[in-house]
Amino acid sequence: MRRGLIVSIMLLAAEVSSASDRGFCPPTPAKPNSNATAKSAKRTPPAPDAQFVGTVTLMAVISDTGYVCDAQVIRGLDKETDKRAEDSLRQGQFRPAYKDGHAIPVVVSVDVNYWRKDGELIQVPPNFSPTSGSAHLR
Repeated sequence: MRRGLIVSIMLLAAEVSSASDRGFCPPTPAKPNSNATAKSAKRTPPAPDAQFVGTVTLMAVISDTGYVCDAQVIRGLDKETDKRAEDSLRQGQFRPAYKDGHAIPVVVSVDVNYWRKDGELIQVPPNFSPTSGSAHLR
């Protein structure tokens, strides 16, 4: 019994130390209604003659160290494009938001615009809009 307790404590310590590199990740909030996130943003084509395809809107939880803890599609285009946007966001590193001089975790809404030129899908760097605090891409 004592050996089992020691092993459990060691495993828990290993999980905490690996998670500490990512910072504090709060629980993911409930997915908002997609109608509540409708915005009209100015869209500038990334290249001449590019045709606007659409926007994937994601909700992301950013830790107090800038790591993307979780990302969920709120409004998407199709499964493949949604997955591409989510993977792209998860690879990003953010500067953490600060409150009273301390880094804090935040939830942000991220718009990833897609354009098509010569049959190729072009992903434009995402637009970030904080829903509780602010975070900026590094």
